[in-house]
Amino acid sequence: CNDIGEKLGVYGHMTALRRTMSDPFKIQDAYSLDDISLESIDEQIKTVETALGFMKSVVVPDLPKYHKLLQNGVKVHLNPFLEEKDLLKQDKFYKIYIGDTFYGIAENTDKGLLMKKLF
Repeated sequence: CNDIGEKLGVYGHMTALRRTMSDPFKIQDAYSLDDISLESIDEQIKTVETALGFMKSVVVPDLPKYHKLLQNGVKVHLNPFLEEKDLLKQDKFYKIYIGDTFYGIAENTDKGLLMKKLF
């Protein structure tokens, strides 16, 4: 508001802000606290995977070695396992799957993927 006011040569301030969308969440899909019940909560709450739908995914082989490395914060080089070799050059953060299971979020560093959040 201040920036707009400066452009117009006046003062600006905000009295309210209502976010109507934060992908993939939209205001029309929102529930009030009164709408939520213990019986229906599983259908009403979106998964972490849905919330992170904008992130690209990396699938790690389902081997105990990788579970241990990722859990212990060791940077892992995954290029040999990637079908799309340039995938890790595109973004800073990725959803990590071990096999079909969502595992967490990893940061892409010069020395490999480093887990930032385990789920």
